Formats: sequence, C-alpha cells, structure tokens
Amino acid sequence: TLQVDSLLTLPLLFNGQLYGVLEIVWLNPAKQAEVEFLEQIAEKIAANLKVILIQNELVTINRDVANTNKNIIASINYAKRI
Repeated sequence: TLQVDSLLTLPLLFNGQLYGVLEIVWLNPAKQAEVEFLEQIAEKIAANLKVILIQNELVTINRDVANTNKNIIASINYAKRI
C-alpha cells in the first residue's frame, strides 16, 4: 500500500463558477512551491474547462443549424416542384 504524506484539494473556479475539483496526493512531503504553483494554475485549468464546454455547445448548435438549413432547403425545393 502507498503511504500518503500530503493531500491538496483545490476548487477549479472561473468567474465564480465551479468546474471541478483538483486533488493532488504526495507520497513525500509537499513543497510550498508546488502547492503555490497548483494554486496559481487552478483558475487557468477551470478557464480551459469552460472553453471546452463552450466548444462542445458550439458543435451542438452548428449541428442543429445545419439540420435546420437542410430542412429549409428541402422545403424550398419541394415548393419549387409543386
């Protein structure tokens, strides 16, 4: 079994919104510089998670728009034939 020496749990916050929790386990004593570095990048990690969520939303929106356009074109083509 592994012996945990230090544990750090950081909320991944961006603009007041929680995007996750980062939990780091050290098997040796954590160095202050390591903890400070992780605290500094936690918001950057959250911001990147936000970007990924926005990109996923845009993919869904683009797919919906493409389907709507396809249906509109089909309707216009049908209307031209009648």
